[in-house]
Amino acid sequence: MNKMFDFLRDHFHDVFFLQQTQLTFTWMRNFIWSGDVNQRKLATVPWKKVCSPLKEGGLGIRSLSNINEGANLKLCWELCNSNHHWAQFLRCRVLKNRKPINYHLFSSIWSSIKHKFPDIKSNSFWNLGNGQDINFWLNNWCGAPLSETLQIPHNLHDSLTASVDMFIVDLNWYVPDCVSLQTHAWWDHIPHQIGADFTRDRLGMSNYKFC
Repeated sequence: MNKMFDFLRDHFHDVFFLQQTQLTFTWMRNFIWSGDVNQRKLATVPWKKVCSPLKEGGLGIRSLSNINEGANLKLCWELCNSNHHWAQFLRCRVLKNRKPINYHLFSSIWSSIKHKFPDIKSNSFWNLGNGQDINFWLNNWCGAPLSETLQIPHNLHDSLTASVDMFIVDLNWYVPDCVSLQTHAWWDHIPHQIGADFTRDRLGMSNYKFC
């Protein structure tokens, strides 16, 4: 039985749109209660119980809802961090100044994953490479976004577009006096040593586990 469920799950894993997920869920539920994916029968046990581990009295079936959420989260992560052509193309359309657009865009992928951006942002950090892809003020690359550490008003965030590489000259930090005098505490929150690593900046994940 579990092999059949794994097949249904894997068959739709790469195209987890809402209709396919609901259809697969219906097949699984019907098969458990009637033995026929096309025949509906009254459920006698809550689905949550069915999806619980065997040692807890369930069937050990993974919840499609949880798998769908995990797949969307992973797809959102790949959008932010992948060099695949589809990710580069979609990033150009949905990210402006490294932030998600706030208007509608006809895209089945974007519609499914855009609500995962806050999760990605709050559970990821930047590994500093060449500094070209990291917003100096708004991205988490030194423990916490400097805009939060220095309590910069939110209404000013749209004007904070400088990338980290703009503050590095010959592998040394260079911060104009007009900035350092106003934000004298910034130096305590960034790495003092800059490695000679000119590879692409990359995101790292802190807490999340994908399904």
